[in-house]
Amino acid sequence: MTLNRADLITICNEAIMEGKDICVEITIPGQQDTEFIINLNDSIQNKLDYYCKAYDTDLVHSMNNQIKIINVKKINFSNKPNINKQEKNDKEITCWMCNKQFYINDYTERKYGELGLPYVNCCYCNEEVYIEDEEGLKINEKNLEFPKHFFKFGNGVEISEQQTENWAREALEYLMKNPDAEFTHLGSGDTVVIGLQYKDEIDIIVGKKYFEFTYDKEE
Repeated sequence: MTLNRADLITICNEAIMEGKDICVEITIPGQQDTEFIINLNDSIQNKLDYYCKAYDTDLVHSMNNQIKIINVKKINFSNKPNINKQEKNDKEITCWMCNKQFYINDYTERKYGELGLPYVNCCYCNEEVYIEDEEGLKINEKNLEFPKHFFKFGNGVEISEQQTENWAREALEYLMKNPDAEFTHLGSGDTVVIGLQYKDEIDIIVGKKYFEFTYDKEE
């Protein structure tokens, strides 16, 4: 069976989850024998990101079509234990996208996305799956990253131009009738309307498919 990018992602994520390493077989220009590259478990995610950028969906290198990934295998090169549910009290995760179950453990890489919440990539479809019962990353003015830590409203219900216009008029009317109010906002789905009132003017700002980050002040 011909290997493709989806297969590569699945094998790499399974190796990460199982605490294994991977061996990648690649064709080399001007060389009859293939080359074998070993990626240790802790480096698999970084290498997978590179492979997905440098190679197309058929795993042919974007700069040289004579370079191709033709095989990927899970191995125990670094002699790390193959931690599984029977050996350790692993956590069962259900992917919201493909609805398949998989397990994470201490070797599974945690990433931190929207609002600093921890997530892992599904080992079947590579979708981001957030972990509800683990502590998130403490975000502040020094480590805040865009768009990584922001919630994107671009996937929300598309709001019509007419509804957006109605909200803009409503915001303007409210601020005109309440000269002491500094701002107002309305929105839903993929749209937000913000009204800002200054001494000599009122600004109406419309955001479509916008991003938002919320910082919880400590008591």
